Amino acid sequence: MNWIDDGLAVGDETDITREGWDVLRKANIDLSIDIRNYFTMSKVGNMSDVNPLRKIWKFVDLLVQLTNAGWKIFIYCQAGIDRSPFVAMLYIHRKQELSFADSYKWIIRERPQTHEHWEWVEVVKGNE
Repeated sequence: MNWIDDGLAVGDETDITREGWDVLRKANIDLSIDIRNYFTMSKVGNMSDVNPLRKIWKFVDLLVQLTNAGWKIFIYCQAGIDRSPFVAMLYIHRKQELSFADSYKWIIRERPQTHEHWEWVEVVKGNE
């Protein structure tokens, strides 16, 4: 698990094992979200539907609102290198008002194993 900022942490499914839950509890996580379900619903990887892409922005806006209200949120996917860091990058883009490139730099600094997906950025940036 890596903290992206004071309110959002990113990880993988190993972080939600029995031992991982102890770490999450000690980190005072208020909400844990398996981003795989939402990401599939939004079809970002498939790049096939504009309306679900708008839903991912609504989800990112919700993350911003909750973290601004003091919530600590943990998002994860299977390996924590593609989907959850991508959503975290969108979150930083929105919350810090940074470019996509600077937002990815931020995420990679905090979670170095992140894989960049510029093809996904091209799809979502027209649907903000």
